[in-house]
Amino acid sequence: MTTPLFRHSFFLLPYAVGAFILLLAEPGQARHERQQPSMFDMSLEDLMQVEVDTASRRPSTWREQPGVITVFSADDMVAMGARTLLDVVQRIPGTSLGIDGRNSIGLMMRGSWTLEGKILVLLNGMPLNELLYGSWSPLPYIPVGQLDRVEVLRGPGSTQYGGSAQLAVIRIFTRQPTGRNDGQLDYTAIGQSGEPTQMLGLSQRFASGEIQGALNISANRGVWGNETWVDNLGQEVSTADADTNGSTLALTADLSRRDHLQLYHEQFDINAIQGFGTAEPQGTVVLNRSLLSYSHDWKPGATLTLSPRLALRHDNLRVRAPEEPTVFDMTSQSMGGGLDLKWNYDAHNLLSGGFEYLLETAEANSVSGPFFPQPTELYFGNSSDQDYERSSVYGDWNLQLGDYVLILGARASHHQYAGNAVTPRAGLTRASDNWHFKWLYGEAFREPNIETINYGTSTEYISPERTVAHEIELGHRLLENGYLTLSLFDQRIRDPIIFNQDRIDEFTYNNNPDMHSQGAELQYLYRAEGFSLQANYSWTHSNDDDLQVYDVPQQSGQFIGAPVHVGNAWLSLSTPVAHLSAMLGARYVGSRHALDFDPVLAQTQPDFPLSMQRLDAEFTVNAALRYEIRATTLTLGVDNLFDEEQQMPQPYSGFSTPFPFGSRGIWLRAEWEWL
Repeated sequence: MTTPLFRHSFFLLPYAVGAFILLLAEPGQARHERQQPSMFDMSLEDLMQVEVDTASRRPSTWREQPGVITVFSADDMVAMGARTLLDVVQRIPGTSLGIDGRNSIGLMMRGSWTLEGKILVLLNGMPLNELLYGSWSPLPYIPVGQLDRVEVLRGPGSTQYGGSAQLAVIRIFTRQPTGRNDGQLDYTAIGQSGEPTQMLGLSQRFASGEIQGALNISANRGVWGNETWVDNLGQEVSTADADTNGSTLALTADLSRRDHLQLYHEQFDINAIQGFGTAEPQGTVVLNRSLLSYSHDWKPGATLTLSPRLALRHDNLRVRAPEEPTVFDMTSQSMGGGLDLKWNYDAHNLLSGGFEYLLETAEANSVSGPFFPQPTELYFGNSSDQDYERSSVYGDWNLQLGDYVLILGARASHHQYAGNAVTPRAGLTRASDNWHFKWLYGEAFREPNIETINYGTSTEYISPERTVAHEIELGHRLLENGYLTLSLFDQRIRDPIIFNQDRIDEFTYNNNPDMHSQGAELQYLYRAEGFSLQANYSWTHSNDDDLQVYDVPQQSGQFIGAPVHVGNAWLSLSTPVAHLSAMLGARYVGSRHALDFDPVLAQTQPDFPLSMQRLDAEFTVNAALRYEIRATTLTLGVDNLFDEEQQMPQPYSGFSTPFPFGSRGIWLRAEWEWL
């Protein structure tokens, strides 16, 4: 049996560290001027000069980065009236929500379902994708008061990041160190029908000598809403039973100018009323996850930086049912490290690269029920545990050629099960004061995950997924204070690994025909004194006819659950009342197709009483008022002002009917800062 890297007592370590840091933080008093910038402080020129390193290890403005980039700053999130991280990721161009088994929320991006490990999500540089399936589910927690910014690379990022960076990379940053001692406490209450959802966040930034850091702690308790869901057998269930409780802790510490420590822990439980399309009263999913990383920057020369790093993580996923205390209990872990290199060998050239190694393990602690008929000791074929080794070498050459920047790179990967692969990338960018241009080519390689291999090998060998993407981006100043960006993409996933459920008691993973999507995305920024506006729109066409699992009968160009059109817009403006600003947002999700309970079919096919339905387009509006005075901020908002019906469809020709969510909700957030 595999020896766990961490014992369960490790779950308590992050909170013990957090309590210790709060005791060390120097006490202060409420300040008289806010340290956070106002949402109106940044001009359009300031926004155009924001530097990121999402697509290249050379920091540059998002217009010069060799990738299609979206950046949400802290004041952007305030301006859009966001309450949680889930509200923010929905505003990524071309993104909508879907639902999977046991109330797992997933993202549709560029017309494709991403929950099966097709996007990489990083929090303060550490991967949040769980190890068993490679998925990431943005459950409705982590209040925006804990977030510093969210950076999104739309398109392949495998050369730079590896892992699940096929369709996108989402980088989440909690409040970061600033070299001073200050803090913030925020409380959010969201009132819908039934019990309100409540979120509490505490941030403390600290500095002493060469040590500086930031500690962010959040806790939430609440419900998804109070709509009625009709399952695949026609049973009506209230979504108010799908309550969720959780907490997070994120620590960022610079121990010196060269030593960096990151720690993250989350734990939550959710009453997953939706099993695999059928109502599952009070089945509880419990997740505990801990991540730790350390890196050291060593400068052997003025132009060369070497950064060795180590990373550890521990996940425990449990599913409990009323009649069976534990249906599924799995521990997964990883340990590894690597070395990053940056060499600015002259003013126009940057070479970056490195290598990394990871050992991923999983152990079945308990499995039972109809989906897991085998005993624990035989869960992985003939063992209760499994492990795989992964390693890779990667490099980029960033060359400035006059007004242009050329980037060439590649990653060579090896996986113990999936074998070897090389993924190249190339890009050419140019940016001036009023316009920019990008040509981008990238590939991605994603190995099967632990459970994907486990279920896939019951029927066949699972090949890795390979993605090829071509992208062009053009941007130009439109009006004196506005900037418009157009992105065109063509992406193809070869051998996509997709969950298949041929019968209600039989499911597996296997490779499928190519997934091919094409589309266009528009983004617009406008800034004037006391006024800001952001908007985005996307159009996507997909080859659903070639993929039976995603096929919509008599409908082409659209996968199940995927909209062709998605649009977002939000504006904020100051009011004649001192310290009072107003925010207004709108969201459009085009029509989609999904499965529906069919009472007529139920008379003749009681085991499969489902037919295809068309979900109407959704148009929702949210509004908020924000009052800032000295150290206190109060925000009062209304989400889904006109109480538009919203649905999260399951993107499979399987068994789940759409899950309703997001009825009208009034919310209040109170923030208090101190110095």
